[in-house]
This record gives sequence, structure tokens and C-alpha cells, in this order.
Amino acid sequence: MKKLLSILVLGLLLGGNAYAEDKFIGKWISKNSNSVFEIKKEGDEYKVYILYSGRWLQKFESQIDGSFKKNNIFYKGTTTYLDRDLNQFDVKATYKIKKGDLIIKGKGISPFTNERFNSKSILKRFNENDKYKEGESLFGIKIGDSIKNYKTLTKINMGNEMVGYIEGIVIEAPEPNSDFESYIVKIAKGTDQIYQIFAYLGANRQELSYGQCESLMQPFRNHIEEKYKKNYIPMDKDSLLTGGSVTPSTKTFALVNKNTKFYYYVLWTSCDEPFSDAIGDKGQYIARISLFHDGLRQLHSANERKKINKKKKKF
Repeated sequence: MKKLLSILVLGLLLGGNAYAEDKFIGKWISKNSNSVFEIKKEGDEYKVYILYSGRWLQKFESQIDGSFKKNNIFYKGTTTYLDRDLNQFDVKATYKIKKGDLIIKGKGISPFTNERFNSKSILKRFNENDKYKEGESLFGIKIGDSIKNYKTLTKINMGNEMVGYIEGIVIEAPEPNSDFESYIVKIAKGTDQIYQIFAYLGANRQELSYGQCESLMQPFRNHIEEKYKKNYIPMDKDSLLTGGSVTPSTKTFALVNKNTKFYYYVLWTSCDEPFSDAIGDKGQYIARISLFHDGLRQLHSANERKKINKKKKKF
């Protein structure tokens, strides 16, 4: 009887351990970045696949983002890390489930920048009914979308003699507004994703003074908090260090993540003199709204930097 009882207890313990290990398997979403991962067990090793990057607004297929095994009572392996220049590499990591959350801690040194770091990611279960967090839209134009999904009208130079050529693509807006006449986007080189949207008022044809431009833009500013407060905390970007409270004079809005208190989106409603001859004439002020995603802009800059580095010749 005692022997039978011992076998039953051992079976329960082994079954409990197997169940604990199985808790890793499945889909997870990062609380910080909204990236989605799937963990599969292959032999005695767990493989972590990235399905969707919330930072880059991209879908992936069968791309490994880490792996780990059980080492005594701990789970250790690797995870993929990005340094400040967006170089990607694997680092040592630990994996743990605590109160239903998956906690991944990474530690190492970037082989590209020699930067030391400690990272911590907290993920929760991603259910089949959940959806990927897609980019915000403006007039039916979606941040993160491929430019191929839109009808291109022409390309213009949004730069000047000082900064050089900056490509702007004039497109048809899927949901145009009668107050606006033209819609221009910037795209991330290497992925062709839209990272900035510009919408220009038709009234710009009148060569607006600063006062006229401001009076036209104010009603749109008054609507921004109502439009975005469900998913973000709209804040005054220019006064973030002192609280970021939105006031009637706020012209540049940061759309702050409610969980992380960090922001990728910036919304401009400023009245400025034209930066480029393609936008307007000197002496007039331009009425526009612009939605900008800093994560994709960083990706664009990183891809441009890599292209330049490839052209360098050592001597």
C-alpha cells in the first residue's frame, strides 16, 4: 500500500512539473510593445517565434526570437535584443512565469556599440480572439501600411538646399475630408511602410497669414483629446518635462501609451512657413495636420545608415 501511494505521489509530482512546463506553450503579447510571440516546444527546448512587431507594425513568419531550456529549477536560454542603433543580436536570458505573466530578463553587451544593458519584458496571454495592435489612421491612411496599398499621384521634394532631398509621396486618401486638399506621406526605406502622414488644408491656396492659419487650425486641435483619449493620453509634447498638460495653446501633441507612459506617435497642428518650395511660398503660413510614428522613423534611419556603411571603403 505504501509503495502504491509513493508511486501515485511521484506521478502527481511529475504530472505537475509537466503541466508547469506546458504553461509556456502558446501565444503571448508584450505589455510594453504590443508585440506578439508564440512559444513551441521542440524536444527538450522551447523556441520563441515573433509573430507581430508592435514597434514596427510588421507581421512575421517563422522568425526565431529566442529559445530556452530547463536548467535545474530555472529556465535559461537566449532572447533577441536591439541596441540603440537597432542592431539585432542574441543575448543570455531567463524565462519565468509569475502570476500568469511571462517574464523575460536579458543581460549582455552589444557587439556593435559595446553598450551594457539589462532588459525586462513582461508578456501576458494572447488569445485567439485578440487582435494585433495596428497603426493609427488619419483620413483612412494607416501608419505602418505599405505604400503599395495606396494610389500614388506624384512625388515631391519636402527638403531644401540645406538638408537635401527628402521624398514625399502625394497619394489619394481613402477617407478624404472636404477641408483638406492634399495628402502626403513619408515611407521607411527598406520596408516601404508609411511612418508620417501630412494633410494640408485647401485654404493654403489663399497664402494665409499666421493669424488666419491659427484660426483655421484651432477647431481641429480642440478635437484631438476627444479623438485619442480612449487609447492614449494626449499630452503637450513641448511641456512633457513639466507635466505635459494640454492647454488651448498646445500645437504639438504626444500620444502617450497608458501602460508604459512612453510615446511613439506625435501629432503636429502647427502653422509654419513652408520648409520646402514644393509646399508653399515664403512669407505664407501652412495649415496642416501631421501624424508621425517615431519607431518607424528610427527604422528608416537605421536602414539608411546601414546602406551608407555598406558604401564605405576601408584603407
